[in-house]
Order: sequence, then structure tokens, then C-alpha cells
Amino acid sequence: MSGQEDYTNGADGDVDDDLSRSGITAERYGGERRGGRVASGSDWRSGRHVLREVAERRGATWGLCEQIALLGLQYEDERPYNPRPDVMVLAQPLPGGHISAIPLSEAGIPLFIAEVASDSTAGNDVGNKRLDYAAIGVPEYVVFDPVGNVLSTPLLAWRLEPGGYVSWRPDANGSWWSRSLDIAFQATQPFVGVRDRDGTQIEPSREVRRRARQLEQRLHEVEERLAAAEQARAELEEQLRRLRG
Repeated sequence: MSGQEDYTNGADGDVDDDLSRSGITAERYGGERRGGRVASGSDWRSGRHVLREVAERRGATWGLCEQIALLGLQYEDERPYNPRPDVMVLAQPLPGGHISAIPLSEAGIPLFIAEVASDSTAGNDVGNKRLDYAAIGVPEYVVFDPVGNVLSTPLLAWRLEPGGYVSWRPDANGSWWSRSLDIAFQATQPFVGVRDRDGTQIEPSREVRRRARQLEQRLHEVEERLAAAEQARAELEEQLRRLRG
């Protein structure tokens, strides 16, 4: 499912172990499914604002994309496949004006891609997308679980080596140092922490934190309503069982 031939993984055992520890299996996730929990929003998408601050500190000319379709990939049957990465970092700025999609031929190979895991997307994030991003040559790819209920670890990461992706492990301090961006990530749920190459910790803006609190409150309210509905359902089922003897 890519614009080029899929790579086979150069360290299949390592990757399989990572996915197994994270509870992601082919049996559990045969593909996308609906009705899964939605991330709180205080996740990698807020990390895009932090990456912008890093770029401004350095005078870097990255193109920072949030759910912008990457055109030019194909399924194996040659149908168009246009993924929308949650966060994608390009080596050059985006074209002027609002855009919702960019061809791979124009964007160039992304420096870095991050996806935010949810129940409905995790299988595709660690499965087909991982293979596809390796096939087009994306050097670093991460999947982040901001809520903590999808993966058994907050973050899964891979680096491109000859033959495909291999597991990208955190260092002794629990950080993932990006060769592509020359920054360190910390999987501090619900935010992704970012430390610049000079050691400066880049904090999310006040507005991002405020928005995150709002979304987390909404998520909590939804979860409470779901729990109440489940309790009511269980009580009705018990009443029905008693009536039927």
C-alpha cells in the first residue's frame, strides 16, 4: 500500500515484541473500526505548536503539517491512498495560503511523522501506515497514546534503516532523540515534551494548555455518561432476567 515497493522490516522480532507488549495484534486490529475512544486533543497535535517554536528559535524553515493529506501513494491495487498524518514535518515551508493536501512529489520525503493512537486507528497506525511511511523513506515515525488506554506504553517509535523500520528506543533518560529534527521527545501524557538541542525544554503555550483542559473535561463527562448508561443497561438486563425466571 504505497507509492513504492513495501520494505520488509529489518528487525521483525523487535517490532513484533514492541507491538505484542503494547497489546496491538492482527487479531485485535484487523483494520480501522468505528466507535473507538477519541484522544483528548492534548497530544501530538499540540506538539505542532511546540515544533513551530523550535523552528522559530533556530530560524529553521520546516513545513509543519497537521492532518494535511499526502498525495501520491497507492494501494496494492493501484487505487489512490492519501494518508493524513496527525503531525508531519517537511524539510521546506508549505506553499502559501490554506492547503488541505500536498503531493509527495512537491512535499519531498517528510523528515518526521507522528500519529496519535486511538482504539479506531491504532491497528492502521502501527500496521499499514508504518510500512507505507517506511516505503516512501520517512526516516522517523512515532505513534503516541495521549490518553494511556490504547497502548501499554505511551509511545512507539521507529527509525529507517536499510531494509525498513527498526525499533527506536528511548535513551537512559527516557527521551527519544530525533536525528532528523535534532530535538528530544518525552512521552509525558497527555502532552509530548520537547527539548531543543541546547537543552531548553519547550513548553506548550497557555492557550494549548487551556484547550487541553477543556477537552479533557469533555472527555471525562462523556466517560461518566457512558458508565451511567452501561450501569442502567446492566440493571435492566437483571430485571428482565428475574422476570423471565
